[in-house]
Amino acid sequence: MPALHKVAATAALVLSLPSLAAVIQRPGNETIRILNDRAAEPPRPVADGIDWAYDFEVKFQPLVDFDTDSCYNVPAMDNHNRASEGLNPDYDSDVSTCRPRSALDRGGSNVYVRGRCNRGWCAFVYAYYFRMDFAWSWPLDIWNHRHDWEHVVVWAKLGQPRSVSVSCHGGYESLVAGNDELRFGQTPSEFPYYVTTLKPAATHPKVVYHKDGVRTHCFRFANKADDYEGPENDRGVWIRSGLVSMLMMPTEWWDKFRSHDWGSAHLAWANEDDFAGHLIETMPQEARDDEFDCAYDETPELKDKPHFEHRQLAWQFGSTVIQIQPGIVLKKGAKVRPSEEKAMRLVKKHLPQLPVPSIYATLYKFDAGKPYYGELKMDFMPGRSLKSIWAELDDATKDRICHDIWDLAATIRAGIPRPPDLAPGLYRNIDGSPSRDLLLGDNNDIAPVEMDDDELRDRIYSRYVAHNGLSYKDGKDVFGLLPRSDKSVFAHGDLAPRNLIVDEQCRITAMMKWYDTPEIEWQKWMTKTRPERWDITGIQKARRILF
Repeated sequence: MPALHKVAATAALVLSLPSLAAVIQRPGNETIRILNDRAAEPPRPVADGIDWAYDFEVKFQPLVDFDTDSCYNVPAMDNHNRASEGLNPDYDSDVSTCRPRSALDRGGSNVYVRGRCNRGWCAFVYAYYFRMDFAWSWPLDIWNHRHDWEHVVVWAKLGQPRSVSVSCHGGYESLVAGNDELRFGQTPSEFPYYVTTLKPAATHPKVVYHKDGVRTHCFRFANKADDYEGPENDRGVWIRSGLVSMLMMPTEWWDKFRSHDWGSAHLAWANEDDFAGHLIETMPQEARDDEFDCAYDETPELKDKPHFEHRQLAWQFGSTVIQIQPGIVLKKGAKVRPSEEKAMRLVKKHLPQLPVPSIYATLYKFDAGKPYYGELKMDFMPGRSLKSIWAELDDATKDRICHDIWDLAATIRAGIPRPPDLAPGLYRNIDGSPSRDLLLGDNNDIAPVEMDDDELRDRIYSRYVAHNGLSYKDGKDVFGLLPRSDKSVFAHGDLAPRNLIVDEQCRITAMMKWYDTPEIEWQKWMTKTRPERWDITGIQKARRILF
């Protein structure tokens, strides 16, 4: 009989609604919005989807599966403060638009975390963003909505998880440690910890994002059947997306993230009262007995002082390099430009065997379209700068190191192809951006527009005349001094000692920065050891004449 009551209730609901024709008549702009939604891509992950969080936050991050009728969580906002526009739920409950397999890849998505610690306890609120949520097709689509936030709250004491809560329809379901229904696992091999002191341990609660009957989606705890049958997502493994800590994000990003209008979806820390409210609702009795304060941070890591003691490693020409985690450094400043990131990624892509640090996150600020500040989060490369020990080296070691540097340069020149979209005869940086070089610039701008051979020759000759050049009035002999090649060249002192890291045996272990000015004494050694096939006498003569 209960089933008959449900049928009767549904029939009454249908009869009470307007005609089907009236319901499906949507304004034209709404139809267009739906079509545009289907073509829209979510924002790129912060930190390229690699963990941008502290060890104590990563340690308890949930492992998630998604039922086949559910969306995948995706990034809510990218490095440049661009928020997701969400998706309008399809009226046939189609989830294909919100289940991009790429969201399950390592580096494919983000999860966000904020914590609070005192009285020996820590509570971590993990937030998952979904571009839409739906209950059913018409006539139950009144519950469908653009954007959705769901949360998992993990309470830990003395480094061990003691309680887990999962959000569902505006509330929480909680289980305490020791309950057979609360299951934990180690991070899968597909989602290893990155440069961390953490060792794999079963501290990650398992949860499933699913459709709750005829209602919308929410989290539930994983059960024995989930472990026995295996995850239902397209990868068939428990997913641990790249974790983004609110402690590590710039203030501007953090402010825009939590103040953004997510429609009817609600982020747990949209304001301080909300954050405390989520903690009060999920706090286990044991934490209450220990008088945990939901509005107070006792642990310095959650206030102003980072968990890892930051230390400055270098300062050069408007950029600072700071070690922010045992295996990660942050380079920031006015001289950190997108072109440096592009050059490093290009070398890493084509020549992964070279000792170039991997980049995991970037942030740039622009004024009138030009960057004036940047940040790069990348590998910490152990060792000492070549500059710091150069004066102590004997001649044989200097000779060997210089030959090693020439070999690195030759490998880069031979291993990186010309950009396919760069037309022949044009002079650009290897990433396709304008080259900032005196030989290529005019009298006013050292970052010229694209040029062919004739335009470049005109610029060189105009600079020659502007600098009172008299020996080559027609310019022909000047151009004869310039070598012609389609190979890449190093236009600056990128491989200078201050940019190279060496180990105890003085072997090069890292190529760090991609702009700089070389040291004079080192230049002499490089000239002395240069390969004969690299004839640079023409360039030297041209520079003496033109400048």
